[in-house]
Parts: sequence; structure tokens; C-alpha cells
Amino acid sequence: MHGTVPYLGTFLTDLMMVDSALKDTAEDDVQLINFDKRRKEFELLTQIRLLQAAAALYHIEPDDDFWQKFCSIPVNSDNERFSSFDCNIIAIAFVCYSHVLKCTKWALGAVEYSQ
Repeated sequence: MHGTVPYLGTFLTDLMMVDSALKDTAEDDVQLINFDKRRKEFELLTQIRLLQAAAALYHIEPDDDFWQKFCSIPVNSDNERFSSFDCNIIAIAFVCYSHVLKCTKWALGAVEYSQ
């Protein structure tokens, strides 16, 4: 595990899956603790703690070249980002819709198919 930076979302997803998939009690009529569920939760939490302990030992040196390049990246406003994104999505959707419409008409025998 040395040198890894795990995505916390993976562990949280696993914890949610264990919680929703397994019952808290072992049997319906008797209130016995489901130790299998608790063991799986413990294993996931132990992995997180081990990775946190390993990360505390990291010593990362700042890289001035990277920082300079990172700060020089132009930042677009939300309107600029979304307007170009929306235009691309609309164009792709129109092309797909046109193709589906053409294939549907061809399947119904209304037009000859050509690409």
C-alpha cells in the first residue's frame, strides 16, 4: 500500500453496500448481532485507518514548476463553460436524433437508407 492515495468514495460506497445488504441482526425473531456485517465494516474501517497512518508519513516537496504552470491555466467563467458544453451536447443530440429518425423511416419503408 506504500505510495497509494485511495479515493475515499470507494470506501464509503463499500460501507453503504455492506450496511444496506446485510441485516443488523442475525435472525428475525431473536435479537442476535450480525457479526458478519460488523466484521466487514471493521475490515473497511481498518483499511481506511491504515491508509491514513501511511499518508501521515508522506513528505511531499512542493514543485515550483508545476505550481507556476498550474496557476497559468486560464479559468473560464461558469457561463463560458456551460455555453460551449450546451452547444456541443445539443449538436450531438441533434445528429443522433436525425439518424434515429432516418433509420426509423427506413425501417418503416418510407425512405431509402443512405449514409
